[in-house]
Amino acid sequence: MVYLIRRAVITGDWGKMEEAAKGLLDCWARQPQTKGVEAWGNIAGPIAEYRFVAKFDSLADEEQFSIGLMKDPSFGKAMMAFAEVFRMEDDQLIRVM
Repeated sequence: MVYLIRRAVITGDWGKMEEAAKGLLDCWARQPQTKGVEAWGNIAGPIAEYRFVAKFDSLADEEQFSIGLMKDPSFGKAMMAFAEVFRMEDDQLIRVM
């Protein structure tokens, strides 16, 4: 399994946070390569820090996922809403053996 983990920090309107997060996760979930998506909130640390996680069978699936997002017309709108609320920190690709 391969996981894409996007770390982000809430910097905008907390009231818009759930809608912005849902928009991003919905775009991710629509890609056929995605085996699951989740948002992880930080309980024992900075509460404004979140991780958005997508699960794939392989690195090749993650690559196809990224290409598919660029072709999805709703992804740009979702990212604009996301960027109004979250500051993206970094992405990690993790392989579980």
